[in-house]
Amino acid sequence: MKRISEDEKRHRKIIQRRREKRNRVSQRKKLYLRKYSKPLPRKISSNRSQPIFIDVPTFLSLSENYDETLQFFNELRNFGVLQGKNIHINFSKLRTIRPGAALVLAAEIDRWRRSKNIKPRLHRPKFWNKEVRRLLNEMGLFDLIDVANPPETRSTRGRQRFIRFQSADQAIGAMAKELRLSLEQIVGVVARHTELYGALIEAMKNTNQHAYPEGEDYDFPIERNRWWMCGAFDGDSEKLTIMFYDQGVGIPFTLPRIHTIEKVREFLAGFGLPVESDAALIKAALHVGRSRSGLSNRGNGLPQIRGYVQTGQDDRIRILSGRGEYIYMSDGRESMDDKHAPLGGTLIQWEISSAGPTEVR
Repeated sequence: MKRISEDEKRHRKIIQRRREKRNRVSQRKKLYLRKYSKPLPRKISSNRSQPIFIDVPTFLSLSENYDETLQFFNELRNFGVLQGKNIHINFSKLRTIRPGAALVLAAEIDRWRRSKNIKPRLHRPKFWNKEVRRLLNEMGLFDLIDVANPPETRSTRGRQRFIRFQSADQAIGAMAKELRLSLEQIVGVVARHTELYGALIEAMKNTNQHAYPEGEDYDFPIERNRWWMCGAFDGDSEKLTIMFYDQGVGIPFTLPRIHTIEKVREFLAGFGLPVESDAALIKAALHVGRSRSGLSNRGNGLPQIRGYVQTGQDDRIRILSGRGEYIYMSDGRESMDDKHAPLGGTLIQWEISSAGPTEVR
């Protein structure tokens, strides 16, 4: 019998661990879909022309109302994108929407209309809440998804103002610069704008390099390398929020591919954190520097994304990815939480406030 070398044994162990991890991920996906995919209503025809109505929750937020908001997104993904059904999104119950949830909403509707190659029509917009309709218009939702029947909405210079949704499938410096200039038209010169510009570019690069790996079995059809971003300013709290979202596999899934699992375990062990925690893996991604290639331009870029907050005052960054939520504040404080269901992508929110730290929602 041929003797197996130590290198071959190590290689086989690595292959076995990867196979076991893929099996665990596959099982989690199956359990997740079984638990959070809402069954079809009774007496619905199998004909695709028969519409399925999906209600937007009264309160759309990924902090105060995470579970109900995520259930709505999953219904949209399941019926509209995965099954290709004819869906009507009912906005009439929506009364409050947070900027982070609004960006994910825009991205999901954008994915749906791209997957079906259609020009959406708004369902009974005159019955929507007027303030919600105005906010979605000022955020640029109707332009982003190219609706066939945009509503007549009067824009007002309220205390809350927005940088309209932008989307692309590559790292485009001009778009990051355009967003920064648009922010400056609202709030004046943005502090440390060079660092902000660099953080946005790194988020785009990270999406292109790691968020959509080749050969992956995605839960829902994707627009490869596509990302979405926007900004919001609240004049009452003087809070500026900049948001970036992709629909990739998530930081907790890609981190062990970028860095050796031993390096990740070693880092987490230093803080007494389990490798099974998605929030802990996000923390590790924000701290672990270069990839195992040793090339500075091939790492995950997340330390630089956090860097903008580190140099500010009363600023913070919030990242939702996988099941994890990680918040890092400029004074060094941080918080972590693991949700019971994954977001479906990665949402990064930078919060810049001159009125002291407030909640990123």
